Amino acid sequence: MAEESQSLRSLFDEAERLRSTLDTFPNSNSSTFQEALAKSIERYERCAQAANHVSLFSPNESAEDVATGDLPLVSSCGHVKSLLRILS
Repeated sequence: MAEESQSLRSLFDEAERLRSTLDTFPNSNSSTFQEALAKSIERYERCAQAANHVSLFSPNESAEDVATGDLPLVSSCGHVKSLLRILS
């Protein structure tokens, strides 16, 4: 689980890095922006799927039960939704 958690953390960090670069593009219609946007969405989706696969967050847990280091991973689905709004 530690190895899966680490790769999940790396994937999330990469998604965050890609999302933060979106503000640097002068044109959201450019192919490079669209490519970075798609990659960011894909990484966040993979994070959410991996978190579900390893049962990182249980429906039986309260917010206090989630490890502090895992809290940013909770936002993966929210980031996907906000990035998808840019596409529409």
